[in-house]
Order: sequence, then structure tokens, then C-alpha cells
Amino acid sequence: MTNLNWNDLRYFLALVDSGSLTAGARRLKVEHTTVARRIEALEEALGLRLFERLQRQWKLTPEGENLLDGARRLEQEALALERAAAGAAPLAGTVRISAPPVIASHLLVPQLGFLRQCLPGIALEVVGESREVNLT
Repeated sequence: MTNLNWNDLRYFLALVDSGSLTAGARRLKVEHTTVARRIEALEEALGLRLFERLQRQWKLTPEGENLLDGARRLEQEALALERAAAGAAPLAGTVRISAPPVIASHLLVPQLGFLRQCLPGIALEVVGESREVNLT
């Protein structure tokens, strides 16, 4: 096994889940030739034939079936890594809180000091009003 490109596993899983080059390409927002090329590169790197090329679909070979669970686990780990990286980025922006005036001034505002210390990139706006508001 040489030169395995981990990104090719995305193409492998998209093709497995969709069953055809065209549907897999649509899912990944690429051309179907790109999917075919990436699958061929993956097969070459692994030294295995992963799919039977049928007229209108690509069907997993037994070797492809054996790799499917591992590929799904790697995908889940990669997604978890992306989520962790996104969570590591500092939060920034405006958060607007609307509540009836008594609740806003007596319950919410006294508690927001700690939140401001924990999230310095967040600008808090507290609006004390009693009317209904459309959140969209």
C-alpha cells in the first residue's frame, strides 16, 4: 500500500451510498469523471478492486465490503476533528436577549457579567420589553 490519499475515502463512501458515479458526483459537487478517477487512485493505492463496474451502477466487491466499516469510522473521526477545531475558534458576534423588563433587569443582567468574562468576543444586548417578537 503506497500513497493512500485519505480524501479518496470521501469519494468511496459517496459512491457506496449513492450507487452511481453521477449521484456520487452530485453529492460531492464534482464531475463524475473526478469520482471515477479518485476511486481508481484509491484502488491502486490499496492494491484492491473495490467496485464491480456495472452498466448503471457500481457495486462493492467483497474487498470493498471489508473496508466499508473502517472507512465509515475514519469519516466519523474526521468529522469529529472538524467539529473540535470549529469549537476551538473563539466565538464572536452579537447576541440579543429579549425578555420582560422585570426578568431582564432582576434575573438576566446580574448573571451576564460572568458570561461576558468567559466570552469576550460576544457583544450582549439585553432588550427589556413585553411585546411578542417574531424571531425570524
